[in-house]
Amino acid sequence: MSAKLLRDPKKTNELNDDIESFVYVVVYTVLRYTRHNKLDVLSKLLHTIFEHKEKIDGDICGGSGKVIIGEILQGWEIPGNQPLQIWLEKATSAVTEWILHDPIALDDISNHRRRASSRIKEKAKPKPRLADHAYLLTLFQEVLLDQPHASEWPTDDISHDYLLENKDENQKQQQVQQQLVNSAELENGVRSAANIIYTNHQT
Repeated sequence: MSAKLLRDPKKTNELNDDIESFVYVVVYTVLRYTRHNKLDVLSKLLHTIFEHKEKIDGDICGGSGKVIIGEILQGWEIPGNQPLQIWLEKATSAVTEWILHDPIALDDISNHRRRASSRIKEKAKPKPRLADHAYLLTLFQEVLLDQPHASEWPTDDISHDYLLENKDENQKQQQVQQQLVNSAELENGVRSAANIIYTNHQT
């Protein structure tokens, strides 16, 4: 769902909301199922971008993470897949550009960035890239069909559920920690019993 719809429950869904939402579908899919350099904070990233919510004027609202998605994903790299990297960087940049045209979204930006964005907003600006489908269609053309990117797609990019893997790993770690706790408790119990038996034997 678009950041604007999440920030304003009374907003009517429009074409641009669907275009923006499509970019989030790709971002989510790549974050969860593709190898990248932020797998160690994957759960936190997904929660911050897609699940964060807060109460505003009595309404449960979300979208704060999507408003600053460019900052959250700064330094995000997909090794061995330059075309996908280019698509994500340009698409998320276009999302941020589109959101910054919305006064509601500007409320989620820090004061100094909000002031800077307001100054930009007051100037004459070209039509945002996500005003219609044209930009994303051109972007797909660039990374899928045009050279050199068309020949740079990897042939071994099999999807893998890294979120599930991380959860399984966390569960294993918790089980190991619990086993250590149980072992320590058992050891303490044995020592206590031995001390009692030894003390009774001495008396």
